[in-house]
Amino acid sequence: MIKILVTGASGLLGSNTIQELLSKGYQVRALVRDKSKFALEYHKHVELIIGSLSDRGVIEKAVKGCKFIIHCAAETSQSKIHYSDYYKNNVEAADILYKIAIDCGVNRIIHVSTCNVFGFGNLMNLGDEKKPIKNPFTNSLYVQSKFASQNLALTFSDKIDIIIVNPTFLIGPFDQKPSSGRIIIHGYGKRIIFYPSGGKNFVDVRDAAKAIAALLLYGRNREAYILAGENLTYKQFFRKLSNYTSNKPLLIKIPNGVLLFAGLIGNILRKLGIENEYTLTNMKILCIKNYYSNSKIQKELNIVFTPIDNAISDSINWFKSTGRIK
Repeated sequence: MIKILVTGASGLLGSNTIQELLSKGYQVRALVRDKSKFALEYHKHVELIIGSLSDRGVIEKAVKGCKFIIHCAAETSQSKIHYSDYYKNNVEAADILYKIAIDCGVNRIIHVSTCNVFGFGNLMNLGDEKKPIKNPFTNSLYVQSKFASQNLALTFSDKIDIIIVNPTFLIGPFDQKPSSGRIIIHGYGKRIIFYPSGGKNFVDVRDAAKAIAALLLYGRNREAYILAGENLTYKQFFRKLSNYTSNKPLLIKIPNGVLLFAGLIGNILRKLGIENEYTLTNMKILCIKNYYSNSKIQKELNIVFTPIDNAISDSINWFKSTGRIK
């Protein structure tokens, strides 16, 4: 039975990827920092490794005997003040992991990046794998670190197969932190929802997991694949979310000027050493429509990406089951 290491196994993408791998008959070694945050039930083909990617001994133990690695782990917080906080977790950790993987004879690595290292587009000209990164994402410390880690990963591609996946905004169950699912918690059951003027691409995390499992076998070395679902404005997304509540909320658009002012205040607080995610860059991102195409992976692997409605529904049900929403 083929053994696969999944890092960041307690995260949204990691958890759903493990579910997909188990359905395909793989054996999974799951690397987690905290066992209590691992959302999946016991399975005889899942081996938990507790520890950090900063611990070489833990990495060597996790990698040994694995044929593939799916590297989901990353620092995704938008509130860190210093680039070094991202660089350590998103670049240095990958460097150590991939060198050990080569020494241990791993065949292939799926490196999870972000769609925002590529240029976004509009509905008439969607972003894709050929478009260069664009402002305001060029000023995001998180995106800068993911861009650096993606480029680092590719430097190993002459010694080991490296395939890059670039998910858009993931929605679905097992969002233990929660991460992107905060948008569900923010809007579910509210009588009034304040929303920004922009939009983004939303993808069912289970579609992303299916794509990753397929790329383990059929992806091409050194290639990057955007994992994109449905392009929606925030208003359209919250309208979809309201279909699963008994009350229809009043949707009020936040003026761009208000968001940008909040970003300026956030930047001032960060200069004072106070972590927060209300940076001017992040507020600018909320004001734009960053849309992406999944045509490359659809063409190469015939992957079908579903409308986001099912992911919204299942995310709601999962959050209810864990008591995060009522």
